[in-house]
Amino acid sequence: MSFDSLAYAIFLPLVIGSYWLLGRRQQNLLLLAASFVFYGWWDWRFLFLLWFTTAVDYFLSRAMNASQEQKVRKRCLGLSVGINLVVLGFFKYFGFFSDTLLHFLTQVGFHSNWTLLKIVLPIGVSFYTFESISYSVDVYNRRLVPPGAFTDYALFIAFFPHLVAGPIMRPTAFLPQCEKERRFRWKEFVFGLDLILWGLVKKLVVADGVSYYVDMIFGLSAPSSLLVIVGGIGFWIQILADFSAYTDIARGSARLLGFRLVRNFYAPYTSRSISEFWRRWHASLSSWIRDYLYIPLGGSRVAPARHIFNVLVTWSLCGLWHGAAWKYVAWGFFHGLLILSEHLAPPRKRPLVWAVISTNILVILGWIIFRAPSLDLLFSYFSFDALVLSLSDWKVAYAIMTIFLFYSLPWGLKIAWNRYQALTPLTQSDRRELRVVWYVTGVALIVLFGKIHSNAFIYFEF
Repeated sequence: MSFDSLAYAIFLPLVIGSYWLLGRRQQNLLLLAASFVFYGWWDWRFLFLLWFTTAVDYFLSRAMNASQEQKVRKRCLGLSVGINLVVLGFFKYFGFFSDTLLHFLTQVGFHSNWTLLKIVLPIGVSFYTFESISYSVDVYNRRLVPPGAFTDYALFIAFFPHLVAGPIMRPTAFLPQCEKERRFRWKEFVFGLDLILWGLVKKLVVADGVSYYVDMIFGLSAPSSLLVIVGGIGFWIQILADFSAYTDIARGSARLLGFRLVRNFYAPYTSRSISEFWRRWHASLSSWIRDYLYIPLGGSRVAPARHIFNVLVTWSLCGLWHGAAWKYVAWGFFHGLLILSEHLAPPRKRPLVWAVISTNILVILGWIIFRAPSLDLLFSYFSFDALVLSLSDWKVAYAIMTIFLFYSLPWGLKIAWNRYQALTPLTQSDRRELRVVWYVTGVALIVLFGKIHSNAFIYFEF
């Protein structure tokens, strides 16, 4: 069930209608049951995998916490992390590595008629696997005591607002919320509604409006370099609108239930460097990779050669986490090189506007790598033939950029709206009237310009 579907529009009010009539323990049980209904809506078979990994991590973490022997604790940790990585590797990367091996064998002259097993990727497996690993590592490091109730841990993993595409929650931030009483607060409820409405506007109007033209450009067999750049700008708009929309709806849905999820985006396109961009973009993933991969590898407090290795391996794996294809590895490696260059040769102080523009040029180049159908096509985008432009290329580029600007107007309207409220003294009555105006405007934007058949959220693929 997707956040922008009619099913979710019925599902969420039904859950909320019962939820606030119950006590904490019953609330948790209701949310756990609702989360499994939500997840099983795509494919009920995925529930068995989710339940298996949840049970394994829960019982291994309790054994790890109870033992005073370091060997036992290490074995429990290794088994927990190993099972999670095997599950992720099999379902997400089996086909990728098999295809790579067969391609290599073909190149060296070995031809095979092997038929590869086609495996369905369980939705959200990349996200809840990382949450499971962070839980096991935190228990091992004594930063966390396993909850007494299995249902509390299961709810941490399966909580439907963040289950499919994050934000990636830390157990130390979420589990205390499961274990305390939650009271209905009207301001929190209204804030949650605001987030959901704005998320729907970004998804149905901005992201889906731009996506048609982005898909058209990257679907061409031989687009000009100019059109590829225009497509990169469109994807620059689309992916932020799409992914931040999911996060907003997730956070808003959680607020309606008395939970707080972490922010995932902090105006990333205002960054003045690539390092700053990654502190602002998908912040829950960036901080997870830093704390559970980069720092354990040694971080920057090692010899220069080892530091280079740590950065490039970390970001290449970050790219691979996004998808089982070499283009994602190339995208991660590209960002690793950029971050490494900033570490080794910090850029000189630049005017703010130029720093932001130059950073976004690099980000857009990265998004072109990310969005390209394959590395072979990526290399063709900037071939000599692609660089030769005709008058029609300029006309088409101008027309599509105008369309991108049109679909981005709601974003500009929301920024101006927030700015106005921040700078203008408002009474409680004024705020209520403005909220009504915003609700009417948001619904009108969705009805007038929203796509009837919405595309799946981009990060559902990962």
